[in-house]
Amino acid sequence: MLEERLRLLLQEFGRVPEAQEVRDVYSVYYDPASKQIPDEALEVIALLEDSSFRASLEEKIETIESPITYEQRKATFEIYDKKRVIVPYGTGTGKTHSAIAASYAIRQDGHDLKTVIISPKANNLKQQWASRIRKYSRNPENEKICIINNEKEESSDGTPVIWDEKDEASLEILRNSDYVIINYHMVPKWKHLLPKQSNGTKAFGIIDEGHNLLDENRMLAGSIKGLVKDYEYIAWLTATPMPNSISDVVYAIKVVSGDDDFKIPGTVKNRTQVVRNHLWPYFVLPVASIEDNLKTNDGKKVTKYEHFIPVDLGFAAN
Repeated sequence: MLEERLRLLLQEFGRVPEAQEVRDVYSVYYDPASKQIPDEALEVIALLEDSSFRASLEEKIETIESPITYEQRKATFEIYDKKRVIVPYGTGTGKTHSAIAASYAIRQDGHDLKTVIISPKANNLKQQWASRIRKYSRNPENEKICIINNEKEESSDGTPVIWDEKDEASLEILRNSDYVIINYHMVPKWKHLLPKQSNGTKAFGIIDEGHNLLDENRMLAGSIKGLVKDYEYIAWLTATPMPNSISDVVYAIKVVSGDDDFKIPGTVKNRTQVVRNHLWPYFVLPVASIEDNLKTNDGKKVTKYEHFIPVDLGFAAN
C-alpha cells in the first residue's frame, strides 16, 4: 500500500524537491525486518501528497530572488510547517537563506510578522544579516530592517542603527521594523522593547549560531529563552548541535519547544528509538551532507537518519 503511494507520488512529482523528501522519509522510517512504519512517517507523506499545500509553499518561497537549493528548501519547509525547530546544517549550507525564506513564506500568508535575529558578537555579522535579507528579497527597498548596537555607528548600506533605548525616534524605528537584528549580549537591556507575540502580530525568533549561546552565562541564555518563549516561530541555527555534551541538545530543545521540563528518558535502552521519538521532532534533518551506505564500527549498515543523530549527538548506533 505504502509502496504504491510512493510510486504514484514519485511518478507525478518526480521533478520537484518534494519527491526527494518522500524518498528520505521512506529511508528514515522503513524497517525491512518488521515492515512497520511509524505514524509520523505516514503523516509526513500525507502532507507531501497534498499538492495544494506544497504548491502554496512553492509559490511563497518563489518570492525569493536568490536561488534556493533542495536542502535550503527542506529547512524552509520545516520551519514554516513545524514552526519551532533546530536547523543543524553545516557551515556554508544556507541556514541563513532558509530562515529568511521561511519569514517570507509566513508573511506571504498575510500575517504581520516581526522577526528578531539574535546573533553572536562578531565583526559585521549583524550587517551581513541585513544585507542578505535584502539580497534574497524581490523588493529590497521595501524591507524594514533595523540593527541594535551598543554605541552610535553607521551601517555600510544605510540600515538604521539604534543604540539609545530612551530615544523616541529610535524606538519608532524599532516599532516599525519587520526585522530586528541584535547581539546576544544586548538582549537583557532591550528585551522589554523587542517585538512580542500578540493577537495581531506573529513573532519569529532566529537564534544564529545557537551553540555559541551555550558558552555564555546562563543568565544571558535564560534572558534569550524568555524572550522567544511565546514566539510562534523559532529557528535555532547551528553547525554544531552538540558542542560539549548531550545536555547542550536538551537545552536547545527547551528553547525551541518552550518546555522547561524537557528531558531525555533515561529508561529507554534503544537509543535510536530515543532519538526518533524524543529528539528528531525538533530537528531539520540534513540529507545532502550525509553519505549513503555508512556503517557502524561493527560493519552494520545504518540509515542516513541513524547516522546523523547518533554521531552528532554522541549516541552509538545500535
